[in-house]
Amino acid sequence: MCAVDLKRKCPKGNNNSNLVVPMNPASPSIKTTMSVTMLIFYATEGTLLQTKLCLLTQQHRIELKTIWGNKFVAAMVRMGPIGVVTGQAGEIRANCRVINSKNA
Repeated sequence: MCAVDLKRKCPKGNNNSNLVVPMNPASPSIKTTMSVTMLIFYATEGTLLQTKLCLLTQQHRIELKTIWGNKFVAAMVRMGPIGVVTGQAGEIRANCRVINSKNA
């Protein structure tokens, strides 16, 4: 029940005060004392995982995060031997990919 489903059930401009969209579609009759923020969080998470497309989207994002994390770790390992140059030997580059011109 992604955003598309929620918009279909509760369309923009709808003034029907009797319209009810359950916060917990799996068990809408359960009452809770949790804060509204937590209710919205859990309902949104549950909603996202109910639709196959949403589930696939979430899985894809998790995979991308894992791929990015692995690339970041590899880059840090490659940068390990670079060392740090300080004082007069160091420089703040105008463009991090290019050594500053001596004429500048």
